[in-house]
Amino acid sequence: MFNGATSVTVPVELGEGAISDTLSNTSAYANLFTSCKAPSIKIVSKSTTPTTTSAMFKDCSDATEIDITELVTTNVTVMDNMFSGCSSMENLDLSNLNTAKVTTMQYFLANCSSLKQLPTGFTTLDVGKVKTPTYLLQNCSSLENIDLSSMSFPVATTFDYMFYNCSSAKDIKLPTAGSSMKSLNYTFYGCDSLETFDLN
Repeated sequence: MFNGATSVTVPVELGEGAISDTLSNTSAYANLFTSCKAPSIKIVSKSTTPTTTSAMFKDCSDATEIDITELVTTNVTVMDNMFSGCSSMENLDLSNLNTAKVTTMQYFLANCSSLKQLPTGFTTLDVGKVKTPTYLLQNCSSLENIDLSSMSFPVATTFDYMFYNCSSAKDIKLPTAGSSMKSLNYTFYGCDSLETFDLN
């Protein structure tokens, strides 16, 4: 919808009115704001229930604020690349995000290079059905402490590239993995500041 909207320079609100009515029956929010140049994006409608938010905010590199506190994700199964490339964003509130049905989450926060701490609510997300958390925090180069020990991925098979190039990270604690976990390829590649890590 706003994919590649390079001339957008004012806050964008997806909410009441014609836009909200139009989207109330859609199941896909994929690529909705991809590469949108707005500095602020806010979801203010609770009437829509998408099944995918894949790349919804991907490469919104000018956005310093993304407000999804009213985004209804109870039916969403795919969240890959949802915030990937939001390189100007320093804070993000995910405390109201419902991930109970999500199975795909790769690149979820990849390339969010200005994040200095994990988003609010991130470590309490329900990731029990997520099969692909690969590249989850790739190139989050400003994060210094990454503690995912309270998270559990019981059905995930691979954690490849999860912290790839988190170059400022001094301490990393991995989430709990189930018996199906097979691979940790390049998980800590480029973590040049790493002093301690906990495989949990």
